[in-house]
Formats: sequence, structure tokens, C-alpha cells
Amino acid sequence: MYYLEQMLTDLELFGLQTHCVPVFKFCILLADKVIQNRHLVYALQLRFARCISALGYVQESKDIVNKILPQITMTPQDLAAKFDELNRMRVEFIFT
Repeated sequence: MYYLEQMLTDLELFGLQTHCVPVFKFCILLADKVIQNRHLVYALQLRFARCISALGYVQESKDIVNKILPQITMTPQDLAAKFDELNRMRVEFIFT
């Protein structure tokens, strides 16, 4: 995965976004089916959205971002619950 990321970075650096599209699709498939890391999939999809936006597919890029954004943002209630859980784990660790 590291080498694929490096290749994507280099292609984007040289302005070859068209060549990035199949590599992004492969990386997303690899992260989703083989590695099974949804956070990596979201990160790759956001980067893919930026790439296709540079190619002129702005609406498709916005659709991807609007689909992913609710899944990666936390509400204040979720954030408070996560904070309480981390504090509880810390207290349990100290007293054990």
C-alpha cells in the first residue's frame, strides 16, 4: 500500500491525475476488501474526490464528499460519549 500511495503522490505532483483514477480505484478496493479498514477507505475516497475535482468532475467530487462526510464526523454527543469512555478506561487502568 505504501508504494501505491507513493505512486499516487508522484502522479499528482506531476499533474497526471488521469492516470491516478484506476490506481485510486484499486487502492480503495484493496483497503475495503483485503485490509478491511474503513478509515483508510474514507481517506482514499476523499483523496480520490480531490483528484477528480482537478480533472473537472466537480459535481461527482462533491457527491463523494457529501456521502462520506456524515460518516466521519462526530456529533457532540458522540464526542462526549467517547471522551467519557476514554476517561473510564484511564481510571480503570490506574486502579488495576
